[in-house]
Amino acid sequence: MPSRDNESDFVLKCVKGNAAAHSMIMQVFKVSQVLDDLVDKDNPVSDHEIFKAFHSCLVTIPMNEFYQRYMHYLAPLFSQYLMDWYDATQIERMNSDHLKNVAFGLRSNVGSLIEQCAFLVGGIDHQLSVSVAVKEHVWMESLEEYKSEF
Repeated sequence: MPSRDNESDFVLKCVKGNAAAHSMIMQVFKVSQVLDDLVDKDNPVSDHEIFKAFHSCLVTIPMNEFYQRYMHYLAPLFSQYLMDWYDATQIERMNSDHLKNVAFGLRSNVGSLIEQCAFLVGGIDHQLSVSVAVKEHVWMESLEEYKSEF
């Protein structure tokens, strides 16, 4: 099973070495982490990190050749991923054990970005060859570990 220590290498393998796809995914992950830290207020975020996250959103990702080529396919995924993340943060604040289970699942939907990029660079057979590993990678934290944070 992959570990967070080799996340960049894992993503690169999933996108068959496509440097532009890899760069885009890693930037999305970084932006997501900054956004999460800002909203949850659980880790300090420097002005420099905030600026770089906005720069990625407004400049670097839109200029990425992989994003440009597949923007029509990726933009709805980004939109849904962002909405799922937002809903998860709202649900986490509710006093419902069941809804915290839902939030745990919603937060893990980022894996769909890796899987869809795998499809775009290698077709359905490649996507199928990495899809279980992507889920193992994304779902490393157990539900119990996640819920212990509340």
